[in-house]
Parts: sequence; C-alpha cells; structure tokens
Amino acid sequence: KHINYYFLGLVVFLLGFGALFLSVLSSLESLDFFGNTNHYLIRHLIRVALGIVVCFVAFKLPMPFLKKISPWLLLVNLFLLVVVFFPILGTNFWGASRWISLGGISFQPSEFLKVSSILYLAALLSNTFSTTAKKDWIVSAKRGLYNFNRVFLPFLLLLAVIIVILKYQRDLSTLGIIAGTLIIIYFSARTPVWHLILAFLLATT
Repeated sequence: KHINYYFLGLVVFLLGFGALFLSVLSSLESLDFFGNTNHYLIRHLIRVALGIVVCFVAFKLPMPFLKKISPWLLLVNLFLLVVVFFPILGTNFWGASRWISLGGISFQPSEFLKVSSILYLAALLSNTFSTTAKKDWIVSAKRGLYNFNRVFLPFLLLLAVIIVILKYQRDLSTLGIIAGTLIIIYFSARTPVWHLILAFLLATT
C-alpha cells in the first residue's frame, strides 16, 4: 500500500550506477561495431524503461491476487527451467543449458525464478505463523506439527527442486542467490528455532 522509499532509493542508485558503469566500459566496443559510443547504453536504458513500467504494474497488483497466482507462477517457471534441456527450445552455451530461444529472442528462466520463488514462499509464510503464542503445550505441539508438514517440508522440497535443476544447468551463482534469499526469508518469518536447527543438521549430513 505504501512505497518503501529506502528500497526505492537503493534501486535508483543501482540503476544509475549500472548505467554509468556500462557507458564507460562499452563505449569503445560500441564505437567499433556501431559507429557511436552510446549504442549499448541506449539499449540498456530502453530495457530499464520497460522494467520500470512492469514494476509499476506489479506494484498496483492487489496482494491477495499475487498470493493466489504465486503457486501457478512458480509451476510455470519450474516447467520452463526443465524446457531448457529440450533440444528444440533449449540453447546450450559453453556447455551450460540455461536459455530458451523463441523467434530469435533468448531468455533465462532462472532469472524469473528469483521473483516467482520469493512470491510463493512469502505467500506460504504470510498467514502461517501467529504473532501470539498460547501457553497450552498441546496446542503448541499441534501447531508445531502443522507447521512442519505444511510449511517446513514444502520449503525443503522447493529448495531441493531448485538445487537439482540449477545444478544440472551449471548455474551455481544464481543457485546461491536464490537459495540464500529463500533461507533468509524463511527464517525471518517468525519460524520456530528448531526449524533452523533441523535445517542445519540436514545441511551438514
């Protein structure tokens, strides 16, 4: 409902710094291939403008709608991650299968996974953990079992699927970013401490 001006300022800074960095590094190559020093910069700014439009549209989408479609977005994204291995649609560069080529346009589905996985996990966690804790140990035990079956196991399954697919795509950098982000989100959502201990034990075995 409200703009996070700190986050917005950080995004604007990164966009400005990235455009400046690109203009400096690409000017000579742009001059050699296209006869002007700003070809890559202009193409980058056009894509930034398109991204801003998409960002504005996404900001206006109601949160209940995003929660409702988040599982479907994730399923479609996971399907596209598998499509990269198909000989007709998938494109292999330097021994890595990460891209889908359609009509001369190539895109990397793992980039969209950075958004769809966060939306899905946030929707899963948003209404699960209550801010008020009851003292009745039976109620607490039942809630703990519910959280384990309905939240912790789906989280581990999601993480395992992402790890397997991106490992076969040889995209360990994207895997590190997505896995690290999902882990931070999960354990920032008032999840029980024993989830963290169990996750650590599973990771070390």
